[in-house]
Amino acid sequence: MSLPRRDNHLSHSDTKAVQNNYRLKEGCEFYPYDGAIDKEEFIVRTPDKRQFRISALSKDILQRLDGTKSLEDVVCELEARAISISTNDLHNLVLQQYGKLNILESTDAQLNEQNNQNQLPEVKLPFLLHWNLIPEKQVAWIAPRLKFLYHKVSVVAGLILIVLAHFLVYYQHSSLSHVSNAASLWVLVLCLVSVLCHEFGHAAAVARYGGSPGHIGFGLYLLLPSFYADVSEIWRFRRRERMVVDLGGVYFQQLSFVIFALLGHYFSAPAFFAVCF
Repeated sequence: MSLPRRDNHLSHSDTKAVQNNYRLKEGCEFYPYDGAIDKEEFIVRTPDKRQFRISALSKDILQRLDGTKSLEDVVCELEARAISISTNDLHNLVLQQYGKLNILESTDAQLNEQNNQNQLPEVKLPFLLHWNLIPEKQVAWIAPRLKFLYHKVSVVAGLILIVLAHFLVYYQHSSLSHVSNAASLWVLVLCLVSVLCHEFGHAAAVARYGGSPGHIGFGLYLLLPSFYADVSEIWRFRRRERMVVDLGGVYFQQLSFVIFALLGHYFSAPAFFAVCF
């Protein structure tokens, strides 16, 4: 692989920066990205749980920035692998690409301050308004205790119960009389409970594959009321695992359907059937 070589004129400050040693921040981790087409890519995860997708060459460069090597040393090592890049180009790459991600430190305090000022702004969710309903600490405590529902035996048993519950509701209690006396407030509350089950389905799947789920919140997404779960860590999972996380919300919400169907059947409570419908 060859990168363009440019011999740009360097100012005094630029020369100082090029001669300075950079190092990847302690605690940054690399994971293979399962999803790249015809090329190898990686996820770099920062200690504050930010994640970025990078190329294999970028990973190679970042791992060489250990604070003991100058940029000239890195250029020589890359050239030994037939990767052509000038020191100036590498310097620009470090500052413009990696510096803005705030994943590098420099042996020069002034350059560290400059890099922090040039880092990318925080990405805002497209919510008009949003609130954290369940903090990350509580989600991280609850989700691992639910991940047993993703074991093979639990999934098979759950799917059988879901089928039986649908048969119970739609064939045994399909009459409108079962829902006509349902209290609207109870139906709304139970619907919200089922949606929270949906979000915990995503969070539990993240915990199932060794990740740490974030908070669960509520907001106006493009003016539509929406619940959401922070599952950012899925990008270091395999594609199959990411699919399970995506489908986990529907799976858990169907399990809540089972519970509501049984409660409605045994207590003759129309609100539970209304929520199922």
